[in-house]
Formats: sequence, C-alpha cells, structure tokens
Amino acid sequence: MTQAFNQHNVQGIGAGTLIGGNLTLMAHIMGTNSLPQGNNYLLFLEDVGEYLYNIDRMLHQLKRAGLWQQVKGIIVGGFTDMKDTTIPYGKSINAIVSEHLHALNIPVAFDMPISHGEPNYPVKVGGYYQLHVHEAGAILQEM
Repeated sequence: MTQAFNQHNVQGIGAGTLIGGNLTLMAHIMGTNSLPQGNNYLLFLEDVGEYLYNIDRMLHQLKRAGLWQQVKGIIVGGFTDMKDTTIPYGKSINAIVSEHLHALNIPVAFDMPISHGEPNYPVKVGGYYQLHVHEAGAILQEM
C-alpha cells in the first residue's frame, strides 16, 4: 500500500507487528491485559466521529501510558467525520496528531488509506509489516 507525500510525515523505516486500530478503543485498553506487551510494533491509528479535543486527550493518554516507547513506526489512517465544539479547537486533525508524534524519531505516515472512509484497504492486525516513509510518500508492506 502506498500513499503520496503529506507535509506531516516523518521519514524513516520501521518494522514490527501491527497493533492498533481505532484510537478511542486503544485509549480504553491502556493499562489492561488486552494491550500486547513488547517493543517491536507498528502502531496504526484511525477514528470516526470524535471531537478534536478528545483526539488530543487520547493521544496524551497513550503517551503517558508509555506506548510511544513500544513502537517502531506509526501509521495514521483516516480520521473521518471529526467534530469541533462551538468554540473552535483551532487545529486540524493532522496538526493535532503531528504535534504528538513528530518528535518521536520514528517514521510516521499520515493519511494512509485505512479507515472508515474511502478508499479503505485492509491490514492484518498481528501481521508483520515494514513502513517506509520517504520524501515522496509512504509504503506499507506486509513482510
């Protein structure tokens, strides 16, 4: 699977077992036995119908739970139908996510076609993947 350049991408190559999915559900399983333990993961995140401030809060929760130290790369799928409050949050979804992930020194690919929207390509949670983010875009490949 390939994706074109995104200004928020962070270049690099990472490989690992794919974990993740819906950000809201990932935030809910932090600190439980449902979250795999280890440090050789690619993390995939997407969500639908959430408020922007909730996305920011949940990303803080993943950081404080130590999840960023367990991943070798992050795949940011679609964040569809995001909602804002009557007093605007003031940032786009990509800007919010980028603020949390940009300084991690691992590859991060934005707008990968994995989400609740179209196009929507399947990935295998638990499969072993390589993520290559380069100047022209990103490639996610099952190994």
